Amino acid sequence: ANTAVFGAEQVQNLGAAETSAYFNKYYAAVNFGGLLAFGVIAYVQQNVDFFYGYVIPATLLIIAALLFIGAYPLYIHSQPFDSVITLFIPVLINAFRSKRQHSREVVQQPQQISADENSVLTQQFDCRLTSTEKITFIDYARASKGGKFIDRIVDDVKSLRYIIVVFVLLIPYWLIYFQIETTFLVQGLHMRIPRFGASQRM
Repeated sequence: ANTAVFGAEQVQNLGAAETSAYFNKYYAAVNFGGLLAFGVIAYVQQNVDFFYGYVIPATLLIIAALLFIGAYPLYIHSQPFDSVITLFIPVLINAFRSKRQHSREVVQQPQQISADENSVLTQQFDCRLTSTEKITFIDYARASKGGKFIDRIVDDVKSLRYIIVVFVLLIPYWLIYFQIETTFLVQGLHMRIPRFGASQRM
């Protein structure tokens, strides 16, 4: 599933036209591979020998792996940086701690001031509370809100919430989708496959 994305990263500097052409070639190669697998290799397994039917894809897989490894020096290598997956839990923990600390400051600071300053600081705290009501829980992890993470990381974590919903919906989708392949195989096992050579001899 990541092959298409990683491959697009290799040509994205060439422009949108080259990226679009890459995806056209990629899916053409995928469909050709599917035709080869369900056509030629399936025919070899049914009419020649299952051993050769497994040797052919194994050989092609080894060749593809060697080509992939051999072209390694030609790839565009991106420097690794922080991952939203690994930072998701730390951001939530820091947001919880920052929000708790913020709540303590709001409660404790008015008790430590004099009576003369009470009215002025009360207005400041009211404005502060009004502003915090507009932010979400994860926003407390921002450095500007008392947290320790930059805005980009916090925004990525907030975006991950919507992506998780998509991935959760993909689970039943793929469960149903792959039933098509298994059902086709079951139907194929019960089909009467004609032997072209035998019909000609008759």
